[in-house]
Amino acid sequence: MRIAGSTHSAADRALVDEVEESQPAFLPIETAVGQMARLVPAHSLTSGSWRRVTARAPHSYELLAIAGRIGTVALGGGNDLARVQCENGEWRLRKRRRLGLELLIEAADGRQAGLYSGRQWLGGGTISLTDESEFELRRVPPRGWRLRGMDPELLVDFRAPAGPGHRVTVTIRALAQDSVGAQLALLTACAVLTLEWTLSGASLGGG
Repeated sequence: MRIAGSTHSAADRALVDEVEESQPAFLPIETAVGQMARLVPAHSLTSGSWRRVTARAPHSYELLAIAGRIGTVALGGGNDLARVQCENGEWRLRKRRRLGLELLIEAADGRQAGLYSGRQWLGGGTISLTDESEFELRRVPPRGWRLRGMDPELLVDFRAPAGPGHRVTVTIRALAQDSVGAQLALLTACAVLTLEWTLSGASLGGG
């Protein structure tokens, strides 16, 4: 599988075509509860500021539900490991220190929004937000991951690609009423997983 020069399958192109230009740039996360979404290489860009970010980023992805785009993930670009965006705003992920598995989650204005603390041996980690909500990202063998909140406030299953041409499937199974933290946790998890797969040489868009 490869990252550069990836192509879209016919199924993914059809999914992207359902995101009409007349729709909002991003849809509420609630629209995707119970649906199977896909994390695919970016097909179209949104706002002017995000266009500048993705122009600098080597790899950009969209989280697409049947009804439309939920969020966007751009890896790299400037001093950021990743930038994510959804209807509630834009955030960036930066290394907290040169060594270690901790990532700062910052809002576009520089305010700290949370922290991702990775686990070196077990994979995954903990997303702790400044609103005191906490989420766990855990590996589910053989090719799955699960993001879980408290009670659970958020329960998301990720299914990694099994071969060329496949995309990551994302199923939101449970969601609390307050979706801002849930969206940030979901997109942080997407960014962490795409970073891991990219660094390991796997692809979200082989073809």
